Amino acid sequence: MVLIPALALLGSPLGSLPPDIEGMRELTELVCLDCHRGASGPESTGASRIDLEGALRAPGEHLELLTTAFAQVRQGFMPPSDAPGGGFDDAERDEWIRGVRGIARGVEGPPRAATLRRMSRRQMERTLQRLFGLDVPVERFLPRDASGYGFDTTGDTLFVTPLYYESWYECVDYVVGELDADELRARFDLASAAGVRAFLRLAFSREPSEEQVAGRMELGWRDVVRATLLSQEFLYHLEADAGAFALASRLSFFLHGARPGQELLELAASGKLDDSDSAAEVVSAMLDDPAARSLAEDFAAQWLGTSELRDVTPDIRRYRPFNEKLRRSMGLEVVEFFDDLVRQNRSALECIDSEFVFVDKRLAKHYGIEGVKHGDVRRVPKPNEVRGGVLGMAGVLTVTSNPLRTSPVKRGQWMLERLFHAPAPPPPPNVGTLPEDDQAEEGVSLRARLAQHRASPACAACHDQMDPYGLALEMFDGIGQVRALEEGAAAPVTLPGGAEVASVAGLKAALLEDSSRFLEAFGSALFTYAVGRPPTLRDLFEIEEAVRACEADGYRVRTLIKGVALSSAMTDARRTR
Repeated sequence: MVLIPALALLGSPLGSLPPDIEGMRELTELVCLDCHRGASGPESTGASRIDLEGALRAPGEHLELLTTAFAQVRQGFMPPSDAPGGGFDDAERDEWIRGVRGIARGVEGPPRAATLRRMSRRQMERTLQRLFGLDVPVERFLPRDASGYGFDTTGDTLFVTPLYYESWYECVDYVVGELDADELRARFDLASAAGVRAFLRLAFSREPSEEQVAGRMELGWRDVVRATLLSQEFLYHLEADAGAFALASRLSFFLHGARPGQELLELAASGKLDDSDSAAEVVSAMLDDPAARSLAEDFAAQWLGTSELRDVTPDIRRYRPFNEKLRRSMGLEVVEFFDDLVRQNRSALECIDSEFVFVDKRLAKHYGIEGVKHGDVRRVPKPNEVRGGVLGMAGVLTVTSNPLRTSPVKRGQWMLERLFHAPAPPPPPNVGTLPEDDQAEEGVSLRARLAQHRASPACAACHDQMDPYGLALEMFDGIGQVRALEEGAAAPVTLPGGAEVASVAGLKAALLEDSSRFLEAFGSALFTYAVGRPPTLRDLFEIEEAVRACEADGYRVRTLIKGVALSSAMTDARRTR
């Protein structure tokens, strides 16, 4: 590794580094360090606290910062056009990215482990159903899981407190009370060593030790179940030294939202997961399984934000059509859309625009679609260019609005986070707020107030990136209906990349022009959900490879999912600790 000693010289005179890294350093010094020198103190801004100078000196200590900077530059959000020299042109951007790649290859080791995590509430529900055939109302006993980086599967939030364990103990008592001895015996003979071993294998997602089997042989069946469900081997993702069983567990939690079943564990034991071709076949079979619907119910709902529908409260005096039944239909549209996307292996770009929508009669009325009589959510042709894809989904548009008005800022931020994987930093203190209502105040429209907000130097850097995307969706009201727009709201919008759009159809077309940005964000979201942490630089490079494979395969969504499922962070046995 010639690169490693060279990296120690990043602060040395030019000429001592490989050309790509040397060019990256020079560009950073010329364009970025005026704002990102790592200043500290009460007067420093968020930008100045980003220490790119420190990252040049000691990249191994600043990998998280370099990862964020890489994503921002790769997506075109940084440096801004008013940076010294006008930011980066395309050639300079490519040179900077190549330099960061070179640095990462020199300082990043094996894939980093996620923080030790327990099962989420939904994963527990599905696992208990697989083990016992019971639909256990886990939500009655356990609090809602906190989310980190957009998902409730991240290790930084899935921990166990004493109170949580007490609540889980009550849930386990409920499970034991609901079990029928004869039905359980038909699944597992817990009076025999072979039956106990089979039960523990499914509960732990690995082969149990002889001590674990022998210890439970001395207990009655109720205590066998209770002791097993209360053990750390059941509650946590314990994968260290588990070999192929660890990969089986990761794949099952990712694609099925539960611990692996008997068939997958047998495949792991047989060596079927030991080579990439065989593992890819297993992933394909898992995506064919109805249990893969969990990707739509858990991943897609959290990625697109519609899992938050349960918490939104549109003002029903302003938005009279909104009620609990419509709320449910909005959520189901996302689930059915994404489940169909994966099951039919359709183009991932249909998330941007599709020729159909998923509606029931209630949502069809909301969208102005005539002739829909069915009460379940099904695929129907889209009525116009406004709908189709996720941007026209009422659930998405509702969770990105305020109770009394739309929010171009929230919608723009949603697009940066979900569709570009490039969230804006938190706003600086004392920047002021926009009115709660969308009515003009003192003759100034909401759109004009946003323009005034962006005029502030402290606000412009982020709002110039966010607001245009949100303003391009202003034809939708706070619950996703097409509305009569206020004067000036339908004016063309210039997106950060320079494209001018005057409609939702134009916005979709602009996004599809640079579809790789969306696919990389999609892949990064899948990775975070699957692995339990955000991708590092090394991971981002593998995600790019998965995107290239997806593009070469006609943008088929399963190719992207497989690329994430078989990435090093999933398959490398050294990942766990």
